[in-house]
Amino acid sequence: MQGRVFMRENLDCPFRTLDSLLHYIKSKTNIVLVDFHAETTAEKLGFGLYFDGKVSGIVGTHTHVPTADARILPKGTGYITDLGFAGSYHSMIGMKAESVMPTFIDQMPSKFVVETQPPFIMSGVVMDIDTQTGLTKTIEQIKIIDDSPLFSHG
Repeated sequence: MQGRVFMRENLDCPFRTLDSLLHYIKSKTNIVLVDFHAETTAEKLGFGLYFDGKVSGIVGTHTHVPTADARILPKGTGYITDLGFAGSYHSMIGMKAESVMPTFIDQMPSKFVVETQPPFIMSGVVMDIDTQTGLTKTIEQIKIIDDSPLFSHG
């Protein structure tokens, strides 16, 4: 699902869209994981609270910066506002910092260059979900940092 606040695309309401799909999805499986791709933490949390108890887990994506709020919502849905990303740890959302800075300083577009230097990070969550109820029993935030080079030259 994709949020609408500060997003350029003109999309249908993600709340109504998921509501309309849930009956069909739940007829096929008890475990329903939702990736909510959105800009603002408020819209992500609102989405989580709205669907609490109706889906197994909701993970926010888009900002590439992991939030420290992995939890089980009151009705049993596993939730985190943003998973983070996989990429170079000392980068700006995966890009070389020096390629992004002109955009902030001059407010002019610049060519973003992918950072390929270690260390690399992979962040996310692991959820233990009850297969009978479809609700989350535990949620654990993970962060793996690896100093290995991305490419080996030999």
